[in-house]
Amino acid sequence: MKIRFILVGRTKSPYLAEGVRDYLKRIRNYAPAEITVVKGAKVRDDRADPIRSEDARRLLAAVKDEEIFVHLDPDGREMTSLELAHWLKNQMDHGVKTVAFGLGGPLGLDQAAAVRADLRLCLSRMTLTHEMTRLVLLEQVYRALRVIAGHPYHK
Repeated sequence: MKIRFILVGRTKSPYLAEGVRDYLKRIRNYAPAEITVVKGAKVRDDRADPIRSEDARRLLAAVKDEEIFVHLDPDGREMTSLELAHWLKNQMDHGVKTVAFGLGGPLGLDQAAAVRADLRLCLSRMTLTHEMTRLVLLEQVYRALRVIAGHPYHK
């Protein structure tokens, strides 16, 4: 199964960008994986709704119809690391070819992303920057793939 990470905007923080590259490399030891970056709308405080809408439109345009789409959503389902591993394994067992994780920009995405989502996933109830969330997401996917491969689960 292939894993795609569709991200609005590039990771600007050098140390977070390095972490994302490192975890992408690690993930590729277990599954084909790629990052697709879509351009984000210019952030202006007085125009949050149109920005969320435009970012969702651009992100969803990158999701293929046949892909299972996981929308990172603060109102989504919370899972433990082991539950995420079981969910991914279930996708593999059902012949899913690609799972695409979509993460919005600093203002998030509008409801169009939630409507298209096969799974709305909340990584934490705490507020994380969208750039930090990228790193946490890739680390959790890497951890899940290691569990699926039978490696010990490290807490």
